[in-house]
Amino acid sequence: MAIAVVVDWWGPYKGTADLQKRGGPEWLADAGVKALYLALGAHNVCHYVGRTENIKIRLRHHDKLASSARLFVGKVSSPGIPGPKQMRVPADLDMAEKVLVFVLQPQDNSNLKQQPPKECGIVFSRLFDPDSHDQPVFAIPAKFPVLVAYDPATDEAILIRGRQKRKRVSPE
Repeated sequence: MAIAVVVDWWGPYKGTADLQKRGGPEWLADAGVKALYLALGAHNVCHYVGRTENIKIRLRHHDKLASSARLFVGKVSSPGIPGPKQMRVPADLDMAEKVLVFVLQPQDNSNLKQQPPKECGIVFSRLFDPDSHDQPVFAIPAKFPVLVAYDPATDEAILIRGRQKRKRVSPE
């Protein structure tokens, strides 16, 4: 099974205290939202990627998020996978975390970066302004993961980051 996930991100925030002070997007208060969080440190090096369905509580009690890290919070915006649920964690949220961690190799994640995802997964990221929550950000920060994909059949990873040159293809 291949899973493609769209994640809407807000940030950067200067750590969890800044996120709490500025309020963040309105969905942060809702339990049950499929959410991801990503911390970038100095030189935009990825330090940590995590997932949760209760982000407000999770970020309050997270020991691997440095206060100096630039924090991004993301909401899975694509529809989930239909059918009966067999996993405790929704498959799209689980796959998004696994692909991001395995391809980005964050410094502070330990387990998932050693295990390639078993399924093909693609994470497409859209970035929104941390203060004007409905305004997209067009100047994507360097090294922010715009598109991350992994195919276990070929052991191939694709990573397109912010400020990378992209070739535009016109539909014919």
